[in-house]
Amino acid sequence: MSDLIFDKTSAYLNESNANVKQINVNNTSNSYLNTNIYPVMLPLNVDVFSSLSKSIITLEDEEVAKQVKKILSCLYLSLKKAINNKSISNYLPRLHLTQQDDMSALIEWNFQNFRIGFILDTNKDENCFFMISQNEITKSYKSELQKLDVDNFVYMDEIIRYVLENT
Repeated sequence: MSDLIFDKTSAYLNESNANVKQINVNNTSNSYLNTNIYPVMLPLNVDVFSSLSKSIITLEDEEVAKQVKKILSCLYLSLKKAINNKSISNYLPRLHLTQQDDMSALIEWNFQNFRIGFILDTNKDENCFFMISQNEITKSYKSELQKLDVDNFVYMDEIIRYVLENT
């Protein structure tokens, strides 16, 4: 795997936007899945997918694009569960997708004190999930890296729980 290219991102929406509106996934750039199976209304503060439409279309490897869509679908379903449990009240930053030089894809979710990412490779055995976090007191960094089976990824609810507890 080549060096990762990180996208320049903004971590937070302007929280002064008190008018949190409902948006339909199929009527926004969230409709990257080209399917009608997500007709659920997402609050604007949880619309983490809105910047991905153009990025997915530009992925050059079809198999990598399919893997990206699977991970995003899994994330969507976990977010939907959290919305149904009324456990999301804060603003979540947008996801960012970058194609790497070796045709792999990097999905990043950047927060103030941690970063979550998914690396999806043309060789599925090289897929991984990572998290980098910073201790607010010591300013030291901690990183975790795990293999990722896109077809059997069961950790998304835990990732969402971590995000909600730490934002």
